Amino acid sequence: MSDLRVASLLRLGLQVAVALGLLLGVQALAHLPLGAPPEGAAIRLAVRTSAGKLEICRDVPAEELAQLPIHMRQSRICEVQPVAYRLTLSVDGMPLRAIHAERRGMRSDRALVIDDLVPVAAGRRALVVALEPEVPPGTPEAGAAVLPRGELRQTIELLPGRIALVTWEASIGLAVRQ
Repeated sequence: MSDLRVASLLRLGLQVAVALGLLLGVQALAHLPLGAPPEGAAIRLAVRTSAGKLEICRDVPAEELAQLPIHMRQSRICEVQPVAYRLTLSVDGMPLRAIHAERRGMRSDRALVIDDLVPVAAGRRALVVALEPEVPPGTPEAGAAVLPRGELRQTIELLPGRIALVTWEASIGLAVRQ
């Protein structure tokens, strides 16, 4: 072989060795811990529901129906009214959050969404989470009684660096996942 060919192969071998060394070095650095280990934990409040609407209906008198065009005459008119909610979180008897949430959208016809991350100390914690509708004044009792609501009382073990997830499910209400 010529000296030029040997030099070219040595240069290529050196480039591959350097690239491989860099790759292995980055991989080794990726496994090193970054900063101090976490001491605290957190509770994530993640509630999403499309429930929580009041349908208020009224019967239209005959005189009022007579004033309407034929295509608009309905003997019963119903109006959907969105309801705001209040979610409260207490940990070990200390109130940490009280969140007022309203339905989204221009006409308040989208889902009610609550998403909040609450830092807490790690360890055994007694949670009380309540989701209550804020019923507008003048709402009939029968309408307010069908609105979803819930309360969760549970003691959980929060490990350092971990997050407990509080969710709402229509079938079971408020629930904690770890």
